[in-house]
Amino acid sequence: MKKKLSVFCALVCTLMLTACSSAKTYTTDDYVNVKVSGVNGKAIASVSVDRNFYDVIDADLFDGEGTDLELAQMEIVIYDSVEFSTEDKTKELSNGDTITVVLTADNERLEQYGVKFDQKEYVYTVEGLQDPVTLDVWSDLTVTYSGIAPYGQAEFVYTGNNEFIKENVRYYSSGAYGLSNGDTLTVEMNCPQQKLDENLYVVTEETKDFTVSGLAEYLADPKGFDMSEIDAVLKERAQAVADKSSYCEDSFTYSAKLVPGGNLSEKWTVQDIDLQPEKTVFLYSKDENNIYATFWNMNIAAEKTYTDKWVSKPDGYALNEVATFDVYIVSYMTGILNDNGTLNTDSAQIGDEAYGNTIFGNYIGMSLDEIADEFVGGYSGYTVVE
Repeated sequence: MKKKLSVFCALVCTLMLTACSSAKTYTTDDYVNVKVSGVNGKAIASVSVDRNFYDVIDADLFDGEGTDLELAQMEIVIYDSVEFSTEDKTKELSNGDTITVVLTADNERLEQYGVKFDQKEYVYTVEGLQDPVTLDVWSDLTVTYSGIAPYGQAEFVYTGNNEFIKENVRYYSSGAYGLSNGDTLTVEMNCPQQKLDENLYVVTEETKDFTVSGLAEYLADPKGFDMSEIDAVLKERAQAVADKSSYCEDSFTYSAKLVPGGNLSEKWTVQDIDLQPEKTVFLYSKDENNIYATFWNMNIAAEKTYTDKWVSKPDGYALNEVATFDVYIVSYMTGILNDNGTLNTDSAQIGDEAYGNTIFGNYIGMSLDEIADEFVGGYSGYTVVE
């Protein structure tokens, strides 16, 4: 540690001391002050100019009669002409440790003011430190996790009865957000060192690692899980679509696109819809909701109930003929959670989409796999599990 004056006196020194006829000699321990604080094994030392030194100068050289300006001028010159340093450690100190202070002084410059320094090393021995009491700040810390991985978060609550910890210790972590199960969370404790010293406390672990667990997470793969409950919900949604008579009748009567070559002058009446699951697709992305989709074949039996005799391009079916047509729809659930090894659909959202009505024309002639590819293609960045 070194000290160097950063402010210089602008006043030109013309003062000639008459209070003493020869230079007064001072030592390192006259000039510097070593202060040690803390507990045995953890103490910290500070080395600085002893302000009482200038009172000594005033008494020795001025007999207490020097003016404030004269004393201030001399202080600046001495401060600028003396340096001290120590190569010894100043932290983690114990009783018996020594701190050697080395002083260098420009005695030639100082002598005109009646001052000189004996530049012997000054050795300070640490003593009188009290033994610390280990403060356990971790035993009663409860770390709780909430949210859904990979966006979980941590909260720290001290549940013990130590009043000092309650009032003075705080816990935090820069990584308390964006958590997933298995992550390592480093928690830091913070307490004013002065408070610890005053109570002779020492903390042996200022950080502690915790492993994140218990977070709900989006299901990554349906294999190994009983999906029957979800399948039942999705079938109910698909059935609701199939049961919409206006959906079916409109598809045949007004769009006239379900039947290849169909014409608005020919009408069909739906007689029966047989709904069967044909394909299941699972889409997963770590940073997005998952998607569990089932493609259903609505095998529709319909009777041709009207034809205009003037129709120029008949659909090829005879009046009162019954034919079957395949229409595919998909019902899906997003955001299915794996909560401690069990399915949790509380935050899931249900949807459905019919590949029919106004978009029949886009899918007529396409196979089920081609239609499924259209659906999956809308979710780039997902892993597909079939």
